[in-house]
Amino acid sequence: MFYLAYSYRVIDSSPGQVLATYRSLAMFLENIRSSDNCLVISPAFPASMNGVQDFAGLLASALSLKTLVKFHFLSLPSLSENAISALVHPHSFIHLHYVGYGYSKYGTPWNLVRALEKWKQNNRNQLLITFHELFAESIAPWKKSFYFQKYQKLLFHRLSKIADFAVVSCHAFQPHFSSPISKFPVFSNIPVPTLLFPFEMRNDYAVIWGNLEAKRSAYSFLGKYDQTISKYWKWTKMIDIGVLDPLPPSLPVPIIHVGFLKADEISSLLSSCKYAVLTSYSPDYFSKSGIFAAYASHGLAVLSAPSKENYFASLDGLSESIHFQKINKEDYQHPSFLAYNLNAWYGEHDLAKHVKLIYLPIIREIVQNHFRY
Repeated sequence: MFYLAYSYRVIDSSPGQVLATYRSLAMFLENIRSSDNCLVISPAFPASMNGVQDFAGLLASALSLKTLVKFHFLSLPSLSENAISALVHPHSFIHLHYVGYGYSKYGTPWNLVRALEKWKQNNRNQLLITFHELFAESIAPWKKSFYFQKYQKLLFHRLSKIADFAVVSCHAFQPHFSSPISKFPVFSNIPVPTLLFPFEMRNDYAVIWGNLEAKRSAYSFLGKYDQTISKYWKWTKMIDIGVLDPLPPSLPVPIIHVGFLKADEISSLLSSCKYAVLTSYSPDYFSKSGIFAAYASHGLAVLSAPSKENYFASLDGLSESIHFQKINKEDYQHPSFLAYNLNAWYGEHDLAKHVKLIYLPIIREIVQNHFRY
């Protein structure tokens, strides 16, 4: 419709106006060609652990239903600066999903940052970054992250300066930015059933899910606080998702190792359980956890590690003994109360809310920005 109306103006114009209008039309078409294509960059993790890539794909698919922008995906391994520059050069709109360790063994993707800095020298180019992680914060000299964290911080700050728009998942990230950003807890990569089983109808099973280090930490806490837990939350089995520990832990209840599952299989499993254990994060960082989002979206009661007062968690809308239970407390809330509140909290920022409230307004502004240059 727009092109027809524009052509009609040309036909009705004088020769000088025709030439000027054709030039305007050519510029308009050039803007349309560049601004209606978005290069989505995500890490080239192995498929079994690429939650960031899943997040990027689900978000772009949902956005494509609401906008004419076409999304092109690039799973980026560690490449040279010239190779990355060649890949990004044809695009004027990039959405980068950033987690340093996804693009570099030590979380220091120098080539990626330098390539994007050069690309941003063209003022028309628009960069949207979703920061899934910022940098490591380590006080342990025996860990490599202790020695690389200063470089990770430097690269993060360089990226944050060239981003036209930045989105983070939790308030704990906000103090590290010098300009306004959007904050919204992550949505679940695991599909959520239209209707969830009522809490009382589910199995008395608990779920542990994560990498090996995270699960070992969880099992350690469960062993330490078993007597307190068993007084209030009477699960009969522990369902262990993901990597199998070569040194299997032991608990008073059977541990069922199910290994790696497809997303719909995980959804079915979570929907049938009452409890979940997540001790690898402080509640201040729950909002950035895809596993926590999966638990919340499927209506489980979450048991968390001992931690401080969780100031940032409260800013994210999460409160102890209302949305989650700390493992070291003497009195436990009823799990159905926690599960209901946590699921209601998640409903305020599911995938549809991400599209409507955060990313669609950003994309509209990016498209408009193309006409300013």
